[in-house]
Amino acid sequence: MDPETKRYWGYDVTFAVSKSWKLVDTAYIQVTTGYGGGDCGYSFLTGKEYLVYANHAYGEPGNYLVSSICGRNAELSDAEEDLKYLNTLEPIKVFPFQYLQMLSIVIFVSFVFLAISIYRRNKIKRI
Repeated sequence: MDPETKRYWGYDVTFAVSKSWKLVDTAYIQVTTGYGGGDCGYSFLTGKEYLVYANHAYGEPGNYLVSSICGRNAELSDAEEDLKYLNTLEPIKVFPFQYLQMLSIVIFVSFVFLAISIYRRNKIKRI
């Protein structure tokens, strides 16, 4: 365990989320897994698409997400049975990062415009 972060050693994998049925509602998610060779790490490969099963580290909500070979992780091409079942469930709406970023910018610009308008109105009243 890393004494500074109180996390077990491993590596983080960032995924673009195309569909989610539980836990994840963002377009990108980071999952920690081990290196393999006895630490139960899953060998995710760049460029492949996966069905990923992850849970909060130590079972504590809000903690970082972890995944291992003990879960049902699989390349999408090998996950037909799981996908058949999961597709009978209601998916969680995944909010694209670009949408949230754009919404933040629109809110910020609106706030600045409102502040300038109030400032100008108050300045005109003083004259």
